[in-house]
Amino acid sequence: NYPQEEIIYGRKDGTALTMIRMNPKGKANGKAVIFVIAGSWRSSYRAYESYYAPQAYMYLAKGYTVFAVYHISQPEATIMEITEDVNRAVRYIRHNARQYGVDPNQLGVTGGSAGGHLSLMLATRGGPGPAGATETLGILLYREAFSSFRFGTAAALGVLMIATAAIVVVLGSRW
Repeated sequence: NYPQEEIIYGRKDGTALTMIRMNPKGKANGKAVIFVIAGSWRSSYRAYESYYAPQAYMYLAKGYTVFAVYHISQPEATIMEITEDVNRAVRYIRHNARQYGVDPNQLGVTGGSAGGHLSLMLATRGGPGPAGATETLGILLYREAFSSFRFGTAAALGVLMIATAAIVVVLGSRW
C-alpha cells in the first residue's frame, strides 16, 4: 500500500544485494528506519511480508522512510560476510540519503532474530570503513516496534534485543 522501490546496493559474486525503499504516504519526517531482513541467517522477500511488514507500516504511518535490507543467506555467505553486506547497505543509504529525502544522521536500524544480531553488530563492531568516512550510526530499538513480534526460533541475541527494548546510539563510529 506504500510506494516502493527496489534498489541494488551492491553485487557479490554476480548476485545483486537488494533493499526495498518505502515512502510514507503523507509528509516524510526526514528520518529512516532500516529493517535487516534475516532469520536463522536467511533473508527473503517472503519473510518481510509475513514478519516485518506490520512493524514497517507503523513507522511509515509516522512519516519515516523504511528500507528493508536483504542479504545473501547462509550457507552461501558466512555471518561475517553478511555483516559486511549490511554495513554496505547502510553506507549506500547514507551516500544516497539526499536523493531519498532522509537525513543521513537520522537513521535507525532494527531486526529480529538474526536481523537483531546484525543490527547489534552495526552498533558494536566498528571498523575503519572507507577512508574519509565521517558518518555516525544510530540504532533504534523501540518497544512499540515489537508489539506484534512473533517468537519462534529466534536467536538468543535477537530475543535479548527485544527484551531490552533499549535505545543504543553509537556516535562518531566510522563505517
